Amino acid sequence: MKTQELQQTTAEIRLTAEVERSIRATIGSLPAETGGMLGGNIKDGLITKYYFDKTADMTGATYSPNVDILNQIRRERWKPNHLDMLGFVHSHPPGCIHPSPGDLTYAMNILKALRRDQLVLLIVQSKADCSEYRLLAYVARLEDDSVRVDDARLVVEKTMIVAAQEEWIDACTTAGKSNGAAHPMPADVLVAGRAVGPEDIVAMADRVKDAYVLPLMMMCRLIVVGVGGAREWVLNMARAMAMEFILIDPDDVALPNLCTQHCYRDEIGRPKVEALAEEIRSINPRARIIARHQALDEIDDAEFSRLAFDPMLEVPLPAWGVGVRIPVAPRFVLLCGCTDNFEAQARVNRLGLNLGIPTLCAQVYQEGLCGEITFADLRTTVACHRCILRPRYEAYLNDGYRNMVTSQGTPIWSTARLNSLKGMVAMSMIHHGTDHSRWGSLLRQIGNRNLVQIRMAPDLSPLGIGSFDRVFAAADQSRLLMDEAIWLPQLPEDGSKGRPRCPECGGTGNLRDAIGKFKDTRTMPPYETR
Repeated sequence: MKTQELQQTTAEIRLTAEVERSIRATIGSLPAETGGMLGGNIKDGLITKYYFDKTADMTGATYSPNVDILNQIRRERWKPNHLDMLGFVHSHPPGCIHPSPGDLTYAMNILKALRRDQLVLLIVQSKADCSEYRLLAYVARLEDDSVRVDDARLVVEKTMIVAAQEEWIDACTTAGKSNGAAHPMPADVLVAGRAVGPEDIVAMADRVKDAYVLPLMMMCRLIVVGVGGAREWVLNMARAMAMEFILIDPDDVALPNLCTQHCYRDEIGRPKVEALAEEIRSINPRARIIARHQALDEIDDAEFSRLAFDPMLEVPLPAWGVGVRIPVAPRFVLLCGCTDNFEAQARVNRLGLNLGIPTLCAQVYQEGLCGEITFADLRTTVACHRCILRPRYEAYLNDGYRNMVTSQGTPIWSTARLNSLKGMVAMSMIHHGTDHSRWGSLLRQIGNRNLVQIRMAPDLSPLGIGSFDRVFAAADQSRLLMDEAIWLPQLPEDGSKGRPRCPECGGTGNLRDAIGKFKDTRTMPPYETR
């Protein structure tokens, strides 16, 4: 290959905002070298598709794409949808901002094989390696038996759907007006003969408009597995302006629930999910809710993925054409396990890993003496729920343990206390990376302390829990009694310390490694025998 030089030109590379955000969230947040494939329509050159190549052969200095997988993606997913492969994106170590000789050889081989005139090359300087994320653009072109690389100007474009989403959110958060012009909105909801429109929602949120990032909360989707003890928390999330809810629970409201859960006598005999959905709508009639009166394992992975990601809202936008309705996908999805069923809680972990969405789980210990919160967020934490709760998994899987602890003997205050802190953890996950003064950097401050315990009685000896004694061993005991929360750092189960590697996240410390790993998350993988 002949020597080539970078040419300064006015070449332009266009990609959608969704693609840029996906690159930033994957390659842009991981150490070099990682990469992926870029797709779109070769006729207009707009990059509308991105596939993160998580199965590539990667070292700290090289990235070699998984050609077999990429060709399969092109053949089975992209070609039927009239998508062409337009180029590649991958990250380089700090300071290496140009395509390497290896990149150029690879580009030349692709150009010859596909008989193309040019190939897009995007180079990422990852935030994991550098002080800030950067995305640099180049175009590779064949010239005889060599490759010429031109600098390119990167243009991030909003698609019609992104523009429509932003217009709708702006309408909701500015009482339906911008610069004096009314925005077309979904039809008002009638409650007791009164229309509840965007102006009503804005008025409702008047005292909390600075407490949260309202546009983000309004496009947040909560998937809640087990809505009994979590009901108060779900309702408070609705008061915090969350607008989309997937509720999953097979149980009906029973008389004893009146003293342990946030429910009412006229709901006895009704499915818990339906009673909760009705109360959410009494707070916010414009909330979007799917209530599934069934066990979690009755929902397979494909159906669960649709529940997690499919738009629940279509916004009519006459400005885009008569009768046009734009589907609006959630900006953030949070999966929550709030049951006393071990198998359901365990599947929540696998679902979150497989789909790449954050998970938040909570349980009350025997008689409400202590509460537990665990969470896993692919952007920050290194241990999954199974890593955190390894002794519990081993007790169930190896020792035949079965949970006999229910809400028997638990005061309502213990449930309420757990729900309160769970709400704050949820806010840190939803707002992560925003510039909100309270919540924006909180998850980063929490770091890997993703096992939280709350002491709700002075004496925890019936539970055999010694973590509070260890944490407060050197503290002034005259000033401590109860209601403290401790945030315990967690590490992945990586196969060291004589224990088996976590069979769900793999113990690698990078939870993204488990995305798409499971053939069926309803099957719990066993520990490897040693």
